[in-house]
Amino acid sequence: MAEMSSRSEGPLAGIRSLEIDRRRFLAMTGAGAALASLPGVVDAAIPVEYPLSVGYVEGSDRLAWLDEMPWHVNEESGLALPAAEIPSGDPALALEPLSVRICGLYPDWPWPKKLRPQEIDLDVLFEPFDPQVPSPLPFAAWSFRRLPARNISAPVRFTIEMGESDGLGLRLRFENLEGRVYQSRTSFTVDRSPGLPRLQRGLYLLGLVPGTFDHECKLPGLGEALDYRLRSIAISVEGLPTLGSGIKG
Repeated sequence: MAEMSSRSEGPLAGIRSLEIDRRRFLAMTGAGAALASLPGVVDAAIPVEYPLSVGYVEGSDRLAWLDEMPWHVNEESGLALPAAEIPSGDPALALEPLSVRICGLYPDWPWPKKLRPQEIDLDVLFEPFDPQVPSPLPFAAWSFRRLPARNISAPVRFTIEMGESDGLGLRLRFENLEGRVYQSRTSFTVDRSPGLPRLQRGLYLLGLVPGTFDHECKLPGLGEALDYRLRSIAISVEGLPTLGSGIKG
């Protein structure tokens, strides 16, 4: 009976039981501040955003059909150039709808177990038509999940009018098996904006970790050992001389 009476002392009884004095409050907030100052604690909660490292596959602009390119196995070795160091983009791509296809992982799956990701998310960032809407608007275009069962997105294509935005914006989030998260972002451009990848027709590789394509990288050919330091997402880009934009499978 005593227990029941203690639960019916009034509507504020439960609130009073949660009250703390000033000394305990200061101790708790001080402990929280000390915890936040420990190395790695804040980084684990809020990942640092890096510039997305982008490689451009040399010569891919001359391919007749980007969709049919064996982007995961080249007959001959190739080169991935730092896309931000290409002299300039193709201004014609700013005047017509842009077709972008997210091909999938490079090198082709499966990867060695110790190098497999926990999660990957690739968002396309669209500028809104309504100036009152915060920009940019993310479209969850492609993803990978290891658990509860491996789930890899199929290739996806979308089109965008370059006149609707300042460029092709992408945001990539990668979590490795140890739980470390890398978040990176970039915006492709047809001009010579420093540090931004140049937009041309062809194939690009989006590095999962910062610095992947800061330098010219050799892409192994058929029969050569795969280089898993170049783990990335492959995308193709080309102009689309038709009207309209949208998302396609």
